[in-house]
Amino acid sequence: MPTNHDETLPQRYEREHQAYLKLCGSMTAEQVADLQLQLNNSLAREQALQALLTAADERADVLEGWLRRWSTEAGGIFCALKYETDAALKPAEGRGDEQG
Repeated sequence: MPTNHDETLPQRYEREHQAYLKLCGSMTAEQVADLQLQLNNSLAREQALQALLTAADERADVLEGWLRRWSTEAGGIFCALKYETDAALKPAEGRGDEQG
């Protein structure tokens, strides 16, 4: 089913629910209820996975910030580690998220 990127989860549920009801005209009420349950489970799973992905992205951003700060302020005996950290923080070629 196509998705609209600007719709909320409840709007998406309602749109997909109506589409399923159209498709299910010849199905029994039990079959329709089963499809609705599957849809609800799928949407809940998607929402949970999105929350986990967002949390992981936020954690990666915080850790990268700390590494950049450490790399900027480190010196002396940490010189070799600083260069290794700087190399690891260089964006991958073509990634498009260059930071300085």
